[in-house]
Amino acid sequence: MSKVERIENGKVIELKQKPIIAYDLIEAKGKEVEQRLSELNIDAIDVNEDNLKLIKSTRSEIRKEFELLENQRKMVKELIMKPYNDFEAAYKEHIANRFKGADFKLKEKVSVVENDLLYKKTDALKSYFDEINDLDFVSFDDIGLKITRSVSDKKLKEEIASFVEDMKMAVDTIKTLQNSDRVMAKFQIVKDLNRAISETNIEIEREAQIKKQKEERERLAEERKKAQQSINEEIEQHKEKSNADEKESVQNKPKLYKASFTVTGTVEQITDLKKFMNEKGISYESK
Repeated sequence: MSKVERIENGKVIELKQKPIIAYDLIEAKGKEVEQRLSELNIDAIDVNEDNLKLIKSTRSEIRKEFELLENQRKMVKELIMKPYNDFEAAYKEHIANRFKGADFKLKEKVSVVENDLLYKKTDALKSYFDEINDLDFVSFDDIGLKITRSVSDKKLKEEIASFVEDMKMAVDTIKTLQNSDRVMAKFQIVKDLNRAISETNIEIEREAQIKKQKEERERLAEERKKAQQSINEEIEQHKEKSNADEKESVQNKPKLYKASFTVTGTVEQITDLKKFMNEKGISYESK
């Protein structure tokens, strides 16, 4: 490619002539519009069916005049904007797009280099973590380290060492606690000592409540069972006693004999005899 002559930036874009818009009469026209609208006395027009035609015709009249002025404004804007739009299209094609394209390529190259440096930095920090950490349930990602090129390796390593030390101290503390196995199991999940202790205590309390509720249900069920058994036994005893009483009653009942005889006596004597037999429970047939 042949060498291109360098052009000073200040000479590339120049405004040769400022746009001239003649609008000296616009203020006077505005006063004329104001007077005409005032004469129409729009606010005083009653809103009813009789005035509907008047309202529509008045609106149509002022819209037509406004549309004429709007068309003039849009024409002026279009005439002014056309040379600018043509200039902007040429500017983008020959200058802006080329600068932006070059900037994008350079940005990508910067990202490639910086990402590679960040990867190497992260890899070195992971190696340091592996050297000082002997807890198999703790990973590098658990630290939540924010690695950037602006933060020094020394500061990041201090954060790693502090985190690992906190984890080891937490493990030592857990060993001294009641229910240490359960707290340790929870700690390995949440990686937070206070949270592990709190959640474990809540779980133990809940389990105790569930156990107590179960025991209470079983106790009440056993009491109901015993009460029902007692009722059944009483019913059975009552049945047995009733059967025995009935059997005894049948056994003790005297044997009845039937005898026929003729009684001779006065009416009073026969009446007394019937009374006597009734008192003794002796049945008889009267003929």
